[in-house]
Amino acid sequence: MLKLFYITKNPAVARIAQAAGVDRIFVDMEYIGKAQRQGGMDTVQNHHTVEDVARLRPVLDQAELLVRVNPVHPGSKMRSTGWSPPVRM
Repeated sequence: MLKLFYITKNPAVARIAQAAGVDRIFVDMEYIGKAQRQGGMDTVQNHHTVEDVARLRPVLDQAELLVRVNPVHPGSKMRSTGWSPPVRM
C-alpha cells in the first residue's frame, strides 16, 4: 500500500496535509553530511529542530509523526543513561 509523506515543520500545513490524507508528517532534523551528499543537486535541505517536533505532535491525530535525526556521533547529546558512543581512533 502506498504511504504518503509530507515534510514540514509548520503545524498549520501539517493539519492541511493530514486532512488531505497524508499518512506521515516528516520532520527532518538530519544535517550531518547532507550538503556533501546532496551537493550540486536541486534538493531542499531542511534544518528542523526538536522544538518543531514539539509543535507538531499536538496537532496530529491521524497522521503519524516521523522524525529523521543525525546518526549518533561524538557531539551527540546523550540522555541521562550515561551511555556514550564509542570513540574511534
